[in-house]
Amino acid sequence: MTLGSESKRREQNQKNAVKGIMILERLTLTNFRNYRGFDLEWSPGVNMIWGANAQGKTNLLEAIYFLSAYSSFRPGVVGEMVGKSGDFFYVGGDFISGGLKHTVKAGYSLRKKYALKLDGNVKRRLGDMIGVLNAVVFSPDDLFLMKGNPEERRRFLDGEIAQMSPQSY
Repeated sequence: MTLGSESKRREQNQKNAVKGIMILERLTLTNFRNYRGFDLEWSPGVNMIWGANAQGKTNLLEAIYFLSAYSSFRPGVVGEMVGKSGDFFYVGGDFISGGLKHTVKAGYSLRKKYALKLDGNVKRRLGDMIGVLNAVVFSPDDLFLMKGNPEERRRFLDGEIAQMSPQSY
């Protein structure tokens, strides 16, 4: 191996390392589960979400995950994420992903219509958004990964790999 190719390999490894990092800068919710309106600019570094039971902590995590996967990590249907005060929900976020800044806007109406925008451009298919923002949720409901059958593990891993490598989706 020559010095030049070693340098290129190191540079590519650094790019790949940054590629897997996602930083949430702002989260905006409208009529998402128990949030009629919510707008938060996150602090740089680590942020902690805490509160009493049934106050919406998991709903915030679900909203962030929705911007990545356009589905919930909870069992059920997308329509259950629509708050009681309307027939739609909206989730928006400003992210840094792979060293690039992105704005994602996603909405869903009870008429089973999605609306997706990435950096101001309308996206027609959910598949066009896979891999832009990466999020993994591991919750008590995911214990099947350890205890379940190999097919379920493969399905989970395939979904996570698709985020990092959309061409495998």
